[in-house]
Amino acid sequence: GELFCVVVPTDLVEKFRKEIDKTFEYASQVNFATLISEIHKARQVILYATGFTQNNYTKQFSSELFMAGRSNYIVSGETNFEVISHSLTSDDFVIIISLSGNTPGIRTTVNALNMKDIPILSITELGKNFLVENSDYQLYYNTTEFPLEDEHIISMNAVGIVLTILARKYQEFAFFDE
Repeated sequence: GELFCVVVPTDLVEKFRKEIDKTFEYASQVNFATLISEIHKARQVILYATGFTQNNYTKQFSSELFMAGRSNYIVSGETNFEVISHSLTSDDFVIIISLSGNTPGIRTTVNALNMKDIPILSITELGKNFLVENSDYQLYYNTTEFPLEDEHIISMNAVGIVLTILARKYQEFAFFDE
């Protein structure tokens, strides 16, 4: 019993630290200048998250953008996303937060956005996927999978990390560079 209590939590905390480190590493390879400038000059910024966890982090991200004077809209649900996409133009900017980047329900909408030259930032776990291939900008986060009995639980805490990095970069721009 003793050993188990000591070993497991340390291991999980270490995994979390690696998740964060990797996510920072990915971010360090991104040229934020053009991305931030696009977000800044956009007529509207639309945020779309493909799942419950992503959505929670997106709400936080949305309020951080508001604090830096960047209004934005969170769109919930594939149908709403599809409907709103019709009224968007190339002056708008769409940020899609997803785990796999392969959510089938948004493919048609993403293709339509591409046809209209609407810039898209995809935020997904690292790897090749539909969203990455069909977006103008990409940010990545690292996930940890830990098998609990028969379930596969995927920790997506690093979504919050990458969104916070993006929010901070935007805040630096808004507060110090103008």
